[in-house]
Amino acid sequence: IKMDEVKLPRLVKLMSVPSFVQDKNKAYALDVLVKYLIQDENSPLYQKLVIQDKKALNVGAYYDGISRSFGSFSFSAVPRGKLDEQFEKYVEDAWNYAIKKFNESELEKTKKKMLSDIVYMKDNPSVLAQTTGWMASTGVKIDELQKYEENIKNVKVNDVKNMADFVWNKAPKVTGILLAGEDK
Repeated sequence: IKMDEVKLPRLVKLMSVPSFVQDKNKAYALDVLVKYLIQDENSPLYQKLVIQDKKALNVGAYYDGISRSFGSFSFSAVPRGKLDEQFEKYVEDAWNYAIKKFNESELEKTKKKMLSDIVYMKDNPSVLAQTTGWMASTGVKIDELQKYEENIKNVKVNDVKNMADFVWNKAPKVTGILLAGEDK
């Protein structure tokens, strides 16, 4: 799609993946995967595409597993140059690089960050109430929030790698390319 309001092109992939209602173990692995891939500027996708190879200006990923049916996993990247098939290849190579790099040490670092985020969430009654209500309204049992820490601790390297393979290679997906319009 080409839009005049768009100043920078963007590649977006949206995948249909398991939600917490459908398969909580896969959902927890997806939670860990997205946190590992793009938690901050030190994350492997950002480092590979933006810092090292200088192919992208920005990269992002998001997992929404709180749903009555399927969850969604989205990925986006803003190229430094043209958005073409070569850029899509760079993105796929960066994804594969990040997943290949994922090991026990990366898993433990990611879990530690996620568990510290939970402490902050529990300290904020407003966020806790919002999250609890959101979960309840979509059919996720409230005790999942209480078991979140335990369930994150139970995620294994292969769980995350299997979900990464599913997301990129097997999940139903749509790819969108948003192109910059003409300046007027």
